[in-house]
Amino acid sequence: MGLPILAAGIDTYQIYHITYFVYGIFKWSIKLKSRRLNYLLIISTFILIPGLSAQARTTATEPAPNMTIYQCANVVNTKPFSKIYFSERTQYRTAKRSFLERLMFSGVVLQDGWMKNMYWSVETDADLGEHFDQWKNSYQEIEVNKPVPLGQSDFYLEPGTVFHWEQAGSRIDPYIGIGYHFDPTLNAVLRYRYNHQNHNDITLDGSYDDSSEHRVDLYLTKAFTPDFQIQYNPTYYSKVHSDKFTYTNGKNHTLQHNFVFTWHATPRVYPFAELGYMDKYKRGNSTENDYQIRLGVKFDIN
Repeated sequence: MGLPILAAGIDTYQIYHITYFVYGIFKWSIKLKSRRLNYLLIISTFILIPGLSAQARTTATEPAPNMTIYQCANVVNTKPFSKIYFSERTQYRTAKRSFLERLMFSGVVLQDGWMKNMYWSVETDADLGEHFDQWKNSYQEIEVNKPVPLGQSDFYLEPGTVFHWEQAGSRIDPYIGIGYHFDPTLNAVLRYRYNHQNHNDITLDGSYDDSSEHRVDLYLTKAFTPDFQIQYNPTYYSKVHSDKFTYTNGKNHTLQHNFVFTWHATPRVYPFAELGYMDKYKRGNSTENDYQIRLGVKFDIN
């Protein structure tokens, strides 16, 4: 009786790109000034390696005439635990006259089970200054949410949480959204989010209190072609302690508008651009409109 044979591997092209990507992350992290950013990038490579390797194609060697082949169920799972993306985004605010850089890993769980379709992301944001001449750690965020279908209807719930931390302190932002699929090309989500601040800021009268806020978002996404979509996202903020804090418009509430344009340049590369109106911005005795311009690219890693 012959011996059973099982062989699984990753093709040479895929090994080269995994190795080059990991090497680039380590080399880049050495040059950065933010320790937290370094830790994020380095740890992320160890998360990515098993996820990328899970793409390995299962193959079998050609059996000899006298060999017996045994079929084994569930020996190799070719589906990765999660889809993984890496994105880079540069932002410029016209009134603040400042640049902000975001590096983010994100994904959606693919494996069957209670976590299936769960969205996750981890990001770090750095202040690049007015002249793009610095890399100063600004803040970090981790987000998770999971769509929950409502029966057989086109409605679904979307509970989630954002964990935010920076030098001044931390924040936890639970939210709940309700979404609706109008058709395969049009989707809408209405979300309420409570940004709970775990530290105190200075108030208008010079005392200290937490500047927690209410946030309401509408996400309206339309796919015009399989490779191009536009999202409109108006956001309303209001301070919980409305008599103690104001936004940059001088009021205790603000309404912002943002458009996101995304297209698929290749099956794995998704450039995107954002244009937003951030309300009025008061600078001393003058007030001006504040616009937000963002350019970035998203990579499908696995």
